[in-house]
This record gives sequence, C-alpha cells and structure tokens, in this order.
Amino acid sequence: MDKIIYIAMAGAKLALDAQTLRANNLANSETVGFKADLSANHSVAIQGEGFQDRATVSGQGLGSDFRAGKFIPTGGQLDVAIADQGWFVVQAADGTEGLTRAGEFSLNVNGMLVNADGLQVIGSGGPINIPPATTIDIGDDGTISILPVASAGSPAGASEVIGQLKLVNPPVDQLSKGADGLFRYQGGTTAVDPTVQVISGGVEGSNVNAVQEMIGMIAVARLYEAQVNFLKAAEEQEGSAAQILQ
Repeated sequence: MDKIIYIAMAGAKLALDAQTLRANNLANSETVGFKADLSANHSVAIQGEGFQDRATVSGQGLGSDFRAGKFIPTGGQLDVAIADQGWFVVQAADGTEGLTRAGEFSLNVNGMLVNADGLQVIGSGGPINIPPATTIDIGDDGTISILPVASAGSPAGASEVIGQLKLVNPPVDQLSKGADGLFRYQGGTTAVDPTVQVISGGVEGSNVNAVQEMIGMIAVARLYEAQVNFLKAAEEQEGSAAQILQ
C-alpha cells in the first residue's frame, strides 16, 4: 500500500483540529476577555529508502493571540478592563492562580468579589470581601473604595478603601491557557505590577475577528477535502496496480 495514505491522514487530522479551533474561536467572538487560540504546523521530510521526495506535516501546538479586545462601556460599578498590558488574578477551581482579562465582576451572597464564572477575584491581600455599601468605586490602580451603608440611627460615613485588585503582567511567552479558559504563569505565583492600570465602567471584549475566522474555516475545509482526495487517489492507484499484476 502506498505510504501516501499516512501523509494524507496526518494532514486531514491537523486540518480537522484547526477547524475545531476556529469554530471555538467563532463561538467565543462575544465572550468578554476571550483571547483567540492559534495553531501552527510545519513540514517534516520523510526519512527512508530512496529519495526524500515526500514530506508529512506536524503540529507545533497551540498558542494564543494576546492582542487587546475592544473596550465595551457598560456603566457597571464593578465592571473593569485592563487599560493596556496586564491581567486580573482569580482563584481557579483547583486552587491555583488563574489570569484573565475578563473584568465582568459581581458580588456573591457572601459579599465576595467574583468573576462571571463565580471564581473569587484575588486582591493584593487575598480574596476580596466587600461589606454592604451604597457605592463601590474601583480606581485606575485597582483600589476599591466604598461608601458604607448607614447603620440604624447613624448617617453614612466617609468613603473607605477596603482593598485593591491584584494586577500582574508576566511575560506572555510564559503563559499557557488551561481547559478552563484561564491562563497560568509557568513560574507559578505572579507578583503585583504597579504599572498596570484599569478602566472602570466597562469590560474588554473578545479579540476574535469573526470574518477572519469564517474565511479561515472555509480554507481549512478545502484543505481537508484535498487530503481526502489524496486518500482516494491512493486507493485508485492501488487498484490499478493490482489489476496490472493480475
């Protein structure tokens, strides 16, 4: 049997994987803070008898597009977006620090600051608890200030600082995306970067370009079809060779 089938099978598999990746990107084109996934392949010469006139394809793994998404004003007092470079820190389900650009925050029933997935947002001193307040303000440096609710018979007091978001900015070449959509720093725990700034009253949208992803899906579908045609051609050649030998 002609070994071209192995070349075609490898190409078809990677084309199918690329189609799945692009479909996932397209599905998250409206997801707050989402970073598009990237993939790359390279050719590998086939070693063996005869001339090295054939090459197969090998995947180089997944990567991410770290370009910032568009700022979307919401007016929410707990909605924040990273101004330029940097990340918010949340406590992932496995207890590790997860990095995200999604600043769509809210308070749970216990007054803890959480993200859209219910994960606790980490501050400079750990998880952030916000007591009952009439207003909550998040400053450019991530400082959280509140105007406490007035107690019985007493007027509301002055504004109080109750915490600060942990804002970090590790090298992006040392970040990897997990199955939960959060990024992890290969060095483990990340240090606070005081230069990271945030914008309150809005969130960062997805950086997925829906048109480019649609075009990419069409190109990948044609590539997959070409690999399948190679398989058919190998089958026809094998049949012709068998007839000649008979």
